Amino acid sequence: MAEWLALAPGEAAAPEAAASRRRVALALLEDLARGSNGRVLEDAANGALLLGGPAALLDRAEAALAPIFGAAALLRQGAAPELPRPPVAAAPGTEGRGAAAEPALRRRPIVGLSAAGVPRLAGIWLTASRRGGAALPAHLARHAAEARLRRAASELAEAEGRSELLGGAVAVPLHLDVAAGSWPELPRGLEALPVVPVLPLGALARGTPAGLFALSGLHAGLVPLCDPAALPGAALHLRWDARLASVESRVVAALGVGRIVLHGVASEDALRWGLLHGIGRFAGPHPSRLLAALRRRLCPDGGGCTAADCALRAMAAEAAGRRGCTRPERLLASPEPAA
Repeated sequence: MAEWLALAPGEAAAPEAAASRRRVALALLEDLARGSNGRVLEDAANGALLLGGPAALLDRAEAALAPIFGAAALLRQGAAPELPRPPVAAAPGTEGRGAAAEPALRRRPIVGLSAAGVPRLAGIWLTASRRGGAALPAHLARHAAEARLRRAASELAEAEGRSELLGGAVAVPLHLDVAAGSWPELPRGLEALPVVPVLPLGALARGTPAGLFALSGLHAGLVPLCDPAALPGAALHLRWDARLASVESRVVAALGVGRIVLHGVASEDALRWGLLHGIGRFAGPHPSRLLAALRRRLCPDGGGCTAADCALRAMAAEAAGRRGCTRPERLLASPEPAA
């Protein structure tokens, strides 16, 4: 017989902080429940989060949650709780996320530019959603993000979850952020997809990973301090900031410009810097807008939306965020100009 553990995340001085604490609590409970025959519910009347499952699961949950939220926030119940209203039925493929769970991922288009400046979809970068993370202590934000990455990998490995996250077949590499502690034990089923695991630089402290992978966390402050040619990985995610302009061209070239994905590109200046150094793959608001503008211009139904609408829908990792697009399959394909 299942037991239940009730968690009251507690109040915070600011509404944003309270919402963030609740999101962290929900992510932690869902992570604990996954693979342990657990179930997460919400009590809409008092805001409590409820974890049901075997006693061993609740023992682990208490040990993990008490240092974060305090023992006073936890209440163990032997029988199923009396909820004031039944939980909202989950859509197929979304069971276990909780009624207020936000999408686990964001889809960031990786945009390639031809010599003529024509954009194409060169990949999709799947990253953890971190809305509200700025209001959390760093260790809580990091834990919540890693829990979401593990959840996202599990969903991507299943047909139903894959349909929700991607909305269709993909023919470009999927750069999937991976929690360092999860590598290399990724869920079975991902081998059917063109997945490139993206590991944080800190993962190299445990040795060079085997197999295909990319690295993230590289920025202007680190580039001059490392041996660029010694950095492993099929791709390097380099964050743009103005300090890159002072990095010598030979150092950038030593990274292997064919490996670089310059992200955080929000302006023409950042794009120009990358192109001048031979970089051909970009991620960020500016290249996403360029790709969306071309996609909309070539779409038979493009008159029904704006380029901004198209860019936002291409980033949505849930079906609801793509609602209104009459050609959603085009969001995952390169727009091809007529010959």
